[in-house]
Amino acid sequence: MRRFCPNALFTAFLLVFVSAASAQTQRIRIMAANTTSGNNQSYLEPGERIFQGLKPDIALLQEFTIGSSATQDFTATNNWVTSNFGPEFSWMREPGNEQIPNGIISRWPIIESGEWNDAEVSNRDFAWARIDLPGDKDLWAVSVHLLTRSSGVRNTEAQALVGFLNAANIPSGDYVVIGGDFNTGSRSESAVNTFRGYLGVNSSAEKTPVDQNGNDDTNANRNKPYDWVMPNAALNAHHTSVVIGSSTYPNGLVFDSRVYTPLSEVSPVQYGDSGASNMQHMAIVRDFLIPIADSDFTLSGTSVNFGTVNADDKPFNDSSITLQVGKSFTLNSVQFTGTNSAEFSLVSPTLPAAISSTTPLAFRWNPGANDNLSRSVTASFSTTGIPSTFQIFLAGATNEQGGNGGNGLPLDASGYTIEQFNGTATITLPAGTSVPERGFIVIGRDASKAEFESHWNTTLGANVIYIDGKSVAGGNGFPVINGDEEYSLENASGAQVDPASGTVPSGSVSTSNSYTRTSTNGTAFTNRAVAQATPGTYEGTSADTGKLVITEISDASTYTYEFVELYYDAFTPEPVQQKDVWTVK
Repeated sequence: MRRFCPNALFTAFLLVFVSAASAQTQRIRIMAANTTSGNNQSYLEPGERIFQGLKPDIALLQEFTIGSSATQDFTATNNWVTSNFGPEFSWMREPGNEQIPNGIISRWPIIESGEWNDAEVSNRDFAWARIDLPGDKDLWAVSVHLLTRSSGVRNTEAQALVGFLNAANIPSGDYVVIGGDFNTGSRSESAVNTFRGYLGVNSSAEKTPVDQNGNDDTNANRNKPYDWVMPNAALNAHHTSVVIGSSTYPNGLVFDSRVYTPLSEVSPVQYGDSGASNMQHMAIVRDFLIPIADSDFTLSGTSVNFGTVNADDKPFNDSSITLQVGKSFTLNSVQFTGTNSAEFSLVSPTLPAAISSTTPLAFRWNPGANDNLSRSVTASFSTTGIPSTFQIFLAGATNEQGGNGGNGLPLDASGYTIEQFNGTATITLPAGTSVPERGFIVIGRDASKAEFESHWNTTLGANVIYIDGKSVAGGNGFPVINGDEEYSLENASGAQVDPASGTVPSGSVSTSNSYTRTSTNGTAFTNRAVAQATPGTYEGTSADTGKLVITEISDASTYTYEFVELYYDAFTPEPVQQKDVWTVK
């Protein structure tokens, strides 16, 4: 989880925290899916629609390749997960370059993951992930694709996997699920019994999902039980019926679009999706209702730090709250109500976001006029997981002074996209792209960092993240400057961040030139010779916009060194004072 703690907090407002998260439960839907189709063992529209219709919280995937070209490209996969599951979902795929890798997608944060070697086969292994579920227990999920060769080989694979699980030091009481494509010919096969022995759930205690006709077989011909979701005893104790629309499946669901009615319950699934060319498996869905203890979530502590007074004495301060949480949850939205509520906003993180005890939650109060009036505002939060809802009351807020407070925290730019127009090119910043306050992201077209620094006769500072555009965007790299190019920046949710509308720079880019932004609160750029480019240094005016902005675009005499520079225009830290109240003058 990320903790909320940017700059100065809405001062000694009376902060009253109310949590609606009393004893409760959380529904977890786990799906085993080898629902690839086409000629490349990859996920195409039929399989995508099945994910969208069934809405799993956790999916155990086999043959985790994307699109007609069966790519394992990070950016393509990340975009695919966001499109078919949602931007709050995490994912892992076994490392390496296996032909048909296993993987796991989760609504909740994946805090550890990796692969265990399957010595019986060369084109995939066992993919595992430790998932930070709501509540006080983690889920250890394993995505499995056993061989068709023989039942004896499958049992050898199962025994090897159990050995890895025993060596993993999984905490007592944590949840475990093994799922995926077992290729088993019967429900009494040796591999299944090996898993039952480890999981502590015998055949009489386990639940057997079926389709609407009562058929529990999962292969394309619907005559063999190939696919499984097998929980350990701790998780199986929380089994609950799968409910979709007005339909209920007490033991779980084998999903076959050719059988399921009404399909309107699982829109956008189409009738023939489960029978698509080369789709050899049905999806398996099981639901669990896990308990969440009250102790998993408390709210505590506020800090009030103010910067020095600005010349106009207008408040423009950020505030921080520290959430003490036992387990992660997803914050979906924040709504402010009350007096002058439009003056209040959540600055970070970008929602929806996973929240943990290390996540800063930053608010901003920016009154439009100095009216010397108090504010009484409620911030209401919509969440997934724990807690279900909570509110923060800001009572009697006034401001004595302004000042721009710096929060000292980096901006998570993962998933931000730069669009190049009039010479179309796009780059999506990879996961883990975290730019420090007043720091930079410099994207060179097709050059290593050392090559880029040598060409521009510079050393990029510690506050500069350098990205080789071709290694991320592929093709001809990014940017591709041949004249008339313009740019825009979107955040991970697809909202345009810079400029507010349209593109920059005005008048387009021309070759053999460098363009530097004049001020971060405007869209004007200064045109100068290529030799005067300053990657990793901003010489314009920082206006404390709190945004990631495009500050320099440059052609180069050798095209591979063309670059686009982004600058995190955060709030300038100033000498800290502490006040009891805020008063808008």
